[in-house]
Amino acid sequence: MPLQVYLGLRRTGDPGSVADFYARFWDVRPSLHVPFVVAAAPGNGLFETGHLWFLVCLLAFSLLLLPGFRFLDSPRGIRLVERVAGLLARPGGILFLALLSACRGT
Repeated sequence: MPLQVYLGLRRTGDPGSVADFYARFWDVRPSLHVPFVVAAAPGNGLFETGHLWFLVCLLAFSLLLLPGFRFLDSPRGIRLVERVAGLLARPGGILFLALLSACRGT
């Protein structure tokens, strides 16, 4: 997001150099605001994540689901995946998932 922030500052008339901008942009502090772990420094910090928030969530979900993925790579997990795939490969198998979902919702 540095380019967007820099261009926004230039548009408002900030005469600072690119080097000054980057020094202020990367001036961050630890933060407890979920899902981010850093935030702009108080005062003149310019750090902004913008629309990239999903990358932090993607990393968190990946780390949380890693044990499950490791299980699916084991012999027992492979057998489970093969059984589920066999059920879903039958005609109307995918509709079975929709039926389960519809029944669970009521």
